[in-house]
Amino acid sequence: MEYSISIGIQVTEAIDMKYVDRGHAGAPDFVNGDFTKGPPTELDLSGIVPEAGANHLVHLSVELDNTTNPSEAAMFGKVNPAFGAPFPNSSLSEPVANQAIRATDMWVMMDGNRHIEYIISGSTTIHWLHVRGWWTD
Repeated sequence: MEYSISIGIQVTEAIDMKYVDRGHAGAPDFVNGDFTKGPPTELDLSGIVPEAGANHLVHLSVELDNTTNPSEAAMFGKVNPAFGAPFPNSSLSEPVANQAIRATDMWVMMDGNRHIEYIISGSTTIHWLHVRGWWTD
């Protein structure tokens, strides 16, 4: 059996983007003491990501631990004051208590200042966060 699908795409502007791979650093960019719990909090990546990365996706590796409630999580997303939480977001939760989990392919949109936003709930602890790379024009 053979199927045929016709899709119409209109390109009005060429987009030339590239991924900047930072690789693995010797030390994490952020550690447990750099994060706070509570309302949405901004994380400033401007010391790591150049201006060309503003308003683009950033690639993060994160390790968290949750020793009490596996349903609690950490959420990361683009700064959005009107929404009151990171949106769109990447959520990182732990399926089994007392076990660390690594998310090596978490992609989050940065704002124009190269900030992202996060919320850490309950007993969740972020051990470290490493900026692996970002997209630029």
